[in-house]
Amino acid sequence: MRPTLFVGWVMASILTLSVWPETARGADEGTEVYALAPSIQEPPASTWVVDPDQPGPNLPPIGRSLFDLLFVKQTEGGPVYDLPFPFTRLLERIEAPLRGEGSRQPILKKALIPFGRSLQRHAAAPEYFKYPRMVVAVDTEPLTYSDAQPPIMLKDRLFLGYQEKSGVIEIISYNQHAARFEFQVVTDYRTDGTPRVAYAQRAICTSCHQNGAPLFAEAGWDETNANSRIAEALAEERKIFYGLMVDRCCAESPAAIDNATDRANLFSAYQLLWHDGCRNPESALISARCRGAAFTAMLQHRLSAYSHFDTSANSYREYFRPLFTRNWRQNWPDGLNIPNPNIPNRKPLLSPRPTYISAELDPLKHRSPLAVWQVHKARDRQRMITGFAEFLPAADIKRLDTYIYDKAVREDAERKRLTRVCPLTRQELLGGAELLVVRCEDEPATPAGPFELLADLVYDGNGGMRGSLVRLELARGELFTNVQLTETTVLRRGQSKRVRLEVLQRRHRTRVRTADGNAIAVFDLQWPDAAGEQKLEARVILEAIGDFAPVHAAIARLADDDDSILSSTEPFHGTRAMQELLTALGLAPTPWCCDELPPMPPVRIADDREPAAHPSVQVSADTGVPAAFYDRCGSCHRGDTIMPPGFMHGTPRTVAANLSQCAERIYVRLGMWQVQQSARAKSPMPPMVSIASANGLWQVGDEYHQMLDYVGGVLEARRGVRPSLDDLVARGYENLRDCLPDSTATEAALRPR
Repeated sequence: MRPTLFVGWVMASILTLSVWPETARGADEGTEVYALAPSIQEPPASTWVVDPDQPGPNLPPIGRSLFDLLFVKQTEGGPVYDLPFPFTRLLERIEAPLRGEGSRQPILKKALIPFGRSLQRHAAAPEYFKYPRMVVAVDTEPLTYSDAQPPIMLKDRLFLGYQEKSGVIEIISYNQHAARFEFQVVTDYRTDGTPRVAYAQRAICTSCHQNGAPLFAEAGWDETNANSRIAEALAEERKIFYGLMVDRCCAESPAAIDNATDRANLFSAYQLLWHDGCRNPESALISARCRGAAFTAMLQHRLSAYSHFDTSANSYREYFRPLFTRNWRQNWPDGLNIPNPNIPNRKPLLSPRPTYISAELDPLKHRSPLAVWQVHKARDRQRMITGFAEFLPAADIKRLDTYIYDKAVREDAERKRLTRVCPLTRQELLGGAELLVVRCEDEPATPAGPFELLADLVYDGNGGMRGSLVRLELARGELFTNVQLTETTVLRRGQSKRVRLEVLQRRHRTRVRTADGNAIAVFDLQWPDAAGEQKLEARVILEAIGDFAPVHAAIARLADDDDSILSSTEPFHGTRAMQELLTALGLAPTPWCCDELPPMPPVRIADDREPAAHPSVQVSADTGVPAAFYDRCGSCHRGDTIMPPGFMHGTPRTVAANLSQCAERIYVRLGMWQVQQSARAKSPMPPMVSIASANGLWQVGDEYHQMLDYVGGVLEARRGVRPSLDDLVARGYENLRDCLPDSTATEAALRPR
C-alpha cells in the first residue's frame, strides 16, 4: 500500500480567463444580468505533485505527527498529551534539544502578526497589538540528546501559530510515516483551561494551504514585526511577547520562516520521486540499487557541504539515471507542477481597514505552480538527491566523515596527488610574522592544470603556520571556498621549507571532499628558503585519500537486504537511512525518534460533530435549500465555528436560517465568479481548489445557478427587489450583514470551540 496519501496526482489547473463584467438589461425581467467569466479550462498535461482538491483523510492514515511524538507522555493510565503552559514553556520544550550545552541563545524562529490572514485573524479584536498571533518555525537540527530522550528531527517539520486571546494553537507538523504534513489544533490553551489536541478538517486547511504544507508571505513581511511601524505599536503594549523582544526584532526570523516553509513545500515532491522514480515492477533488486545510487549521491552531496556529487559514478549511470528517467517520462511526461507556498506580501497599515483581505491577497486565491520540473533538465532530475541530502542529520554526517577518514588513515588507503608549481608572494607582518599568498592560476598560454587556487597562509616566525584556501577549483569544476588549513609546524629541509596542513570545512569542521566522496586530506606546500625574496615559486600538492570506498560497500549490502529502506516502498527517512548505514559500517546508530511509534492517545477530529444530513427530497422541498450548498460548502462550513462561519451546521431548517442570515455575503462571494479576476473585491466562493472536479463547467452549471438563485431569492424576498452585485460590493464587504448574528468579533474570540 502506498503510504503517502497526500502526494497527489493530477489536479486541474484552474485558469480563469479575464473579461470585464458586463451589465445588460433583461428583456423580460428588467433585472441586471452579469456576463459570466469563462469557465475553468481543461487541465494541462503536466501533473500536480499535490492535489488540493483531494486533501486526504483528516486523521493520519498511518503514523502520527511529530507534534504528537514531542508532547505525549506515558502514564500509568496510558499515554496522554502533556502541553506545558504558558506558551513560553511549551516553546522551551521544543527548543531544549536544539541548543548546545550551556547555550541560552534563542533557536526557534518567531514572528508576530497582529493583522494576519489566518482563521484566528479576528480573535483579538479590537486589541490586535496587545494579542498578536505568533508564528513559530523550527529550522534547526538537534545538537544534544540523552538516552532517556532520543533526538527528534524537527527541522522544517514543525510550525505553530498561537493566538493568546482565543487560547488556540494551530499546528502544521510532519508525519514521516505517511510522508505528509498534519494539520492540528489545540483549543482551551489558557490559564485554568483544559487543552484539547485534535486533527483539523483538512478541507478547510488546504483551501489556503494548497501545497498541503506551511505557507508564508513573500519577502517584505509587512504583516509581521519586521515592519518597523508594527514593531513600534507592539512595543507600546509589551516589550516581550512569548520570549521575543520586540525592540530587537528585524527581518531575520521572518526570512528564516519563509525559507523553512519553502523547503518544507518540496517534501511531497521529493517523496513522490523517491517512491516512483526508482520503481521497477520486474526487479525489486534493480529498484533497490537505483535508490542505493541515489542515497550514495545524497551522501556525497551532504559530505561536500551541499556542493556536488558524482554523476559519472558507475552506480549513478547504470542504475539511477536510466530507470529514473524512464519512470519520469512514463509518469510525468509533461512535467511536475510544484505547488506554491508563497502568498503575496501584504501591508495592512496602509489600508484604512487593516483587517480587510482583498481577493488579490487572499490565501484562498488559486496559486499557479511555483515551478514545473522537467526530466530533460539535469537540475530537475537531481532535485530529489539535493533535497533529500538535507534530510540526513548533521550529527550522523559528522560521525560518518570522521569514521571513514580515520579508517582510511589507519589502513593507509590509496592516495591521489595533484601537483602544480605556482607563484608565492611574501609580505612581512608585525612581530616577525609573514603572510604567504599562493596563486595557482592559468595564464592564457598555459594549459589548464589539475586545480586552481588562492591560498592565504600566516607564518608566525616561530615555526608555526595556519591559513585558508580562499578559493579552490578542481579540473571537473568542483569549487570550494573559505576552507580552513589547520595549524601545524613548518619543516626545513636544506634550502627549502615545507608544510603539510590538514584541510577542513570551516563551518562544519568536516573534511573537504571531491564529488566522488573522497577527502582532500592534505595541502602540501614547498618553497625556497630565500631570505628577502618577495616573489618565489612554490610546489603545491593536494592529496586526496580514498576513504569513501567503505560507504560504497555498505550501500551495496543494504541494496541486497530486503528489509532495508532501499528495498522498502515506505517514504524516505533520513534518520532511518543513516541508522542503517552506520550499522552496516559496524557503528552504533544514533537512536533517532521515532521509527517505531510508542503508545499514543486516541486521535480526534476538531469540530467532529454530526453534520446536517444531506437533505432528502421531502426536507429539500420543505426548506428549498439546494443540495449544492451541502456538496460545495459542507466540507468547510459544517462545524459549529466562528471561522470559517459554520452556516452549514445544524438541522436543515437551521441551515436555511443560517443561509438567510449570511445571504448578502454569500451572494457577493458567488457573484465574484462573474467578475474578472483582477477586479474581484473578494475571493470567490466556493474556492477554486474545491471545484476542480466540476470539469470546467462550474460557472455555467446548474449547481452554481441554483446557489446564486437561492440566496438572491432570499434577498429579494427581504427587500422586494433583486439584489445588485455592484451595490453590495459598493457597500463594502465588511459592512454587509454578518454571518454571526449574535456575536461580534470580540465575542467570537471568547466563544469556546
